[in-house]
Formats: sequence, structure tokens, C-alpha cells
Amino acid sequence: MKESPRFSLALETATEICSVALFKDQILLAHTDCFLPRQHMILVPKLIERLLDTTRVRIQDISQIWVSQGPGSYTGLRCASSLAKGIALGLGGIPILYVPTLLGMVQQLRDITAFSFNYSVFCPVLASRRGEIFCTAYADESLLPLQPPDTKALSRNLFEEFIQETGKRLIVLGPHVEELKNHLPSDSSLFKIHPSAKSFAHLGVPASETEKLWTWK
Repeated sequence: MKESPRFSLALETATEICSVALFKDQILLAHTDCFLPRQHMILVPKLIERLLDTTRVRIQDISQIWVSQGPGSYTGLRCASSLAKGIALGLGGIPILYVPTLLGMVQQLRDITAFSFNYSVFCPVLASRRGEIFCTAYADESLLPLQPPDTKALSRNLFEEFIQETGKRLIVLGPHVEELKNHLPSDSSLFKIHPSAKSFAHLGVPASETEKLWTWK
């Protein structure tokens, strides 16, 4: 007997962008990204409803929910987490899996480009407080985390540390990478990437296992 398809709902609200995606058996069916700052609580439920209507998928057919773990806006992340918990409870306790925001950005870049990432270090970056950024580093194609995400003061030395540790070229990505150009080594590659739920497939883990994401060698 053929198994029923598994539908997954993905929510990304770590920044000013509200992003919602729907997957069927890990394959992206549809997604929508909307820039409307400080409107997450109002906008996300509407985006979910619109996505379900467009794909003709019932809310009852959702079998799991993927939610952005952060770092990012506390209010935005709390909105998605609370909404996911409400939906999951209403559907009989379906699982909620968490996706690190910065890892999702790296995966999005890998999904949309044929660029070769061998012998490189991914450095996804998000704005934090003035003069500071959220950032981390992942090793080339393996995506092994080189350090946990942290808030760091913006400086050229910050990125040079990654190079000294690995001896590899930097691939820096984020919504405002053009503002980092003067802080980067000249051979770095820059990609303008906004967090989006469309790249969440295969990345989610239960809340109890999120600490394992930062077990690095």
C-alpha cells in the first residue's frame, strides 16, 4: 500500500522578513517571503493560510513543523515558535523541529548556485546591535560547524581569525554583506542572502538535540 505524503510547514521569522514554506516529502511545494517589519504576529498566520489555499493542502495534512531557531530578533523568533506550538498542539502534538537560522542561509546559497565551495569557509552573518553581528563559520561542502554562533564586534580581525584557523577562502553571506566589504580580505566572495524557510528541508532537529549542532571537531 502506498504511503501518504508527508507535508511539512516551515517558518522563518528571525529577521524583518516573514518567510513561510510548504514541503511534500522534503520537496519544496511553495513558499512566500514578505518584508513587513514588526508585523510577524499578524502576517505569518495569513501567509500560512494563503500557502495552504494555493497548494490545496489542508492544515490537518501537516505532519511536522520546522521553525527557525535563531539567532535573530527575539520577538520574531518567539512569534514563530508560539505559533508552531499552537498548530502542533491543535494537530495532536505533531513534532516541531528547529533549524539554525545561519545554517539555513548557507543551505539556501548551496541550493541556488552552482558555485564550487571546496576549500572554502562559509561565514553567514546577520546584524545584531550597532557595531556587532551574529556570525559563525562552517567548513566547505561538509558543513561541519567550526564554532557556535555568537555576537561579535565587527572588525577585520574577526574574519582573519577564520582564515588563520582553516587556511581557506571566505564565503560571506547575509542580507547586508555589502556593508562588510571593507572588513573582509580581498579574495573573499560575498553573497546577498536573506533568511528563508524555503531551504529548511533536511536541516531540522528536535529541541532536545539542538546542542548537538555545535559538536565540532
